Order: sequence, then C-alpha cells, then structure tokens
Amino acid sequence: MRPVLLLPSLLTACTLGEYPDDLTEVYNRLDYLEAEMGILEAENAAQAETIAEQGVTIAAQDEAIAAQSETIAAQDEAITALEEELEAVDLTALSEDVAQNSDDIAANAAGISAISADYLTSASLTGYATESWVAGQGYGAAADIATNTAAITGNTNNITANASGISAIVADYITSSDLSGYATESWVTGLGYGAAADIATNTADISAIFADYVTSTEIIGLATETYVDDAVAAVDLSGYLTSSDLSEYATESWVEGQGYGLAADIATNAADIATNADNIGSTGGGLGVGLIVYGNYKIYNNVDIALIDGVEEITGNLVIQDSDLTNVDGLESLTTVGGYMNIYNNDSLADIDGLANLTTVGDYMHIQYNDSLADIDGLASLTTVGNDLRIYSNDSLADIDGLASLTTVGGSLSIYSNDWLTDIDGLSSLTTVVNNLNIADNSFLCQSYVDALIASVSIGGSTNTTGNNTRC
Repeated sequence: MRPVLLLPSLLTACTLGEYPDDLTEVYNRLDYLEAEMGILEAENAAQAETIAEQGVTIAAQDEAIAAQSETIAAQDEAITALEEELEAVDLTALSEDVAQNSDDIAANAAGISAISADYLTSASLTGYATESWVAGQGYGAAADIATNTAAITGNTNNITANASGISAIVADYITSSDLSGYATESWVTGLGYGAAADIATNTADISAIFADYVTSTEIIGLATETYVDDAVAAVDLSGYLTSSDLSEYATESWVEGQGYGLAADIATNAADIATNADNIGSTGGGLGVGLIVYGNYKIYNNVDIALIDGVEEITGNLVIQDSDLTNVDGLESLTTVGGYMNIYNNDSLADIDGLANLTTVGDYMHIQYNDSLADIDGLASLTTVGNDLRIYSNDSLADIDGLASLTTVGGSLSIYSNDWLTDIDGLSSLTTVVNNLNIADNSFLCQSYVDALIASVSIGGSTNTTGNNTRC
C-alpha cells in the first residue's frame, strides 16, 4: 500500500493535541506525501493527454460518419430521381412500338423474299465460265485478235510474194538428184586421198629420200638375191637347226605370256610363305580344315589373302596391318570373326569391298590410320560388333554408309579425328551402344548430326562430342 494512506492517522494525532516530540518524522512524511502527489499529478496529466487524443479520434469518426451520411443522402436523392423517371415512362406506348416494329420486320422479310426470287445464286451460275477461268485459258482480247488477224493477212500476202520469188530462184538451182553420181566430200576423204598441199609436200620429201637411195645402175656388180640363194644351196647345212626344228620349243615371249614368275620373285614369295607359316604357328591357331580357320590370322599381302580364299569363319582374331594392299578382294566368303578385327596402317588400302558378307565380329573392331580409305561400304552386311567399335584417323574417309546394317555395339563407339568425314547417316539402324559414345574432332562433321544420333540411340555410358563442326 502507498504511504499516503497514513495521512489520516497523522491528522488525527494532530487534532488530539498529540504532537510528536520530533518533527523530523513529520517532515519526512510530508516529503513523502509531496512525492506521491507529484506521481499522481503526472498520472493525471498522462490520462488527460489520452482523453484528449481519444477526443480527436472521436471527432474524426464523427466527421467520417457525417460524410457517410451525406453520401447516403445523395444516393437516396438519386434513387428518388430514378423512381420518378420510371414513373414517367409509358410502358403501354413502348409495347405498342415493339409490336409495330415486329410488323415492319415481317413486312420487310416478305419484300426481301420477293426480291430474292428475281436474283441469281451461286448455284444458278454453275457451268458458266468465270472471268478468271477465261483469262486462264489464254484467249486473246477482241482488240488483240483483230490486230493479229491484220498481221496474219499481211504475212500471208508477204508469203505469197516470197513464194513467187523463191519459185523463180529455185528454177536456177540444182537439187540433190542432180548431184547423183558426183563424189561427196566425205566420200573423197574416206578414200584417203591427200590434199594438194600435202601431196606437194610429200613429193618434195620423196625427192629428198630418193637422193639417198641407190639405183639399179649403182648395184651393178653386187650380188643378187638369186646369186646368194645359189651360194647358200652349195653350203653343207647338215647338223644345223632350222626354224621348223624349233616349232615345239617355247619362246621367251611365250613364257612371259604364261604369267610364270622369275626366279627372284619365286624366292621372295617362298620367303613370304615361310613368314606367314611362322605367323600362323605363333598365333596358336593356324589354318583349319575346310571353311574355318581355327585361331588368329594376319594379312600382310595378297598371298595371305589367297591362303584363306573361300574361308567363311575365323574363330580367333583377324588383323590386316602394315600392308601395301589396295583392296581385300578374296575375303568375300568370310561371314564371321570370333575375336577382334583390326584394319590398321594400310596406306594404299582404297576399299574393303571384299568384306561384303561379314556379319559379325565377336570382340572389338578397329579401323584406323588407313590414309587412302575413302569409304567402308564393304561392311554393308555387318550387324553386330561384340565390343568396342573404333574408326580413327582415316584421312580420306568421307562417310560411313557401309555401317547401315549395324544395330548393336557391345562396348563403346568411337569415331574421331577423321578429317574429311561429313556425315554419319550410315548409323541410321543403330539402336544400342552398351558403353560410351565418343564422336569427336571430326572437323567437317556437323554437330547437329551427332546430336540427332544421340537422341535416337540407347547409350549405356557417357558421351563426348567435342571438336565437331558447330557452324552448320
């Protein structure tokens, strides 16, 4: 409780004449009371300010209420005015006007029907020529026809006049029948006759040549052919061979025409065959019996191809490497390579059409560093490569259309650094690449072609397509 509540007891004590002996306590109580009064006055002042603020708010609310009252009054006046206007409207007259308008519309409709009966419709014009149709037929305008008619008449007159003149001229000319029996220029030329100038030249040349020849008078005293024949007849030729004695013997030209090799070539081929035999043995396979080669096989030259002519399957690996071959003709029977296949570093190899029946490579297939290889059309039957397919750095390769039958690559597909490659349409049948796809650094190959391929193929790994042509 506040100490001010002790004031009544103090006053009571003073009234009764009981003054405290020490006034200090009284002063202290008075100071306390003054402080309390100051606090109360401050609170009263704060409450007065609050009341004043509330009075301002109430005044503002009164003004707002007054404004709303004015708005409502204005709306009431507008409603009253509308009601007065509605009361002034003659609904009966309006109804009559509507009825009259309906009658007028019906009358107009009847008039329009009567007018329409006299008009043509589009159906009525069926079968009639339109202006555009006539113009499209190329018919001429009447004025043009008249002009042309006049021109034709003039030309006819000119032709008639010319015909008379031509008839007079023709009477003096000869016809082809008049020339029958005469030599034509082509006929004379075909007989080989020389021109007069050529004959004159040749005559001079012949005269010069005759100057170097001897005449019959100059060979008087020399042996005649008859004299020589008599002398030969007198010689004993027994023991000598004549041409008839050699009729059954081979001439040098005949031997060369048979295709026989020289001794040096045969020795070289023998060495090559021995090398191939060593290679075949070192691969652990060698040639098999019949249509299959069991194991691996390497091709360095045409002899190597000839040794497997007719083979349909190689169970191991096939390598065509470091050769001077221009083609691989002789491998047309080959359909399957069980292992990997590597066509590598053959500078003169221009085509691989000899692989036209190859359908399957069991492991990876690499075609790289073949500078003259312009296409790989010889792989047109290839459908499956069991592992990676890599086509790398073939400087003349322009397309890979030969892969049109390929559907699956069992590993990664890599086509890169083929400087002249311009399209990859040959991969149109490809559906699956099990691992990564890397088509990069082919400077003339449009990147859009690569993007289209990626969108159509299922790829199991990552893709790399940097370094292709992004400007097309």
